[in-house]
Amino acid sequence: MAQPAFNIFDALSAWGKTLPGWQHFLLSKLVATVELTDETLDEVFAEYLIDQNLAGPDAVRVAWDMALPKFQGGAPTVASTLTAMASVSGVNALAAGETLSFGPKLTVVYGPNGAGKSGYARVLKSACFTRSKDTGILGDVKLAKNKQPRPTATFTFDDGSNIAFIHQEPCQRLRDGFAVFDSTCVRVHLDDRNAFQVMPYL
Repeated sequence: MAQPAFNIFDALSAWGKTLPGWQHFLLSKLVATVELTDETLDEVFAEYLIDQNLAGPDAVRVAWDMALPKFQGGAPTVASTLTAMASVSGVNALAAGETLSFGPKLTVVYGPNGAGKSGYARVLKSACFTRSKDTGILGDVKLAKNKQPRPTATFTFDDGSNIAFIHQEPCQRLRDGFAVFDSTCVRVHLDDRNAFQVMPYL
């Protein structure tokens, strides 16, 4: 029997209720927006002071509620497993007729420079959810710009169904069911103790 699809926002909401008030408030802001304003940071700091009993006697908590994104109605979604990406066209100089199969656990795509690894990755980033701003797909450099075909591909799932992907045409099943995380989705830096840290962009 198919299991209900995992909803990250429901999980975040449940987790937020276990956090101290100021952290729950901060989480609600991160869910609602990509960047935090100075005004929001001041509000978070004020909540922190209240939680730590460091605020003045007249300090008042901010009235707020964690507003979660609403999904489109319709039939309940179920978990999907992506099994293959095939019929890729208009992406770099990828050979026609190739199929990239995905294993049930871990799939490693490897090869020398120019083999097409990043081309397949660009299709996945364009089709699925990602925090990366680098979602463009490059065409074949050997073709004139006016002769570049629109990037397309076919995705196959474990239930035998297929979805035709067309670049810049959103596909709800791919966007809501799969996420792509790569180096462009994180901030890499060193702290004052020279400890290496990788932090996601929220």
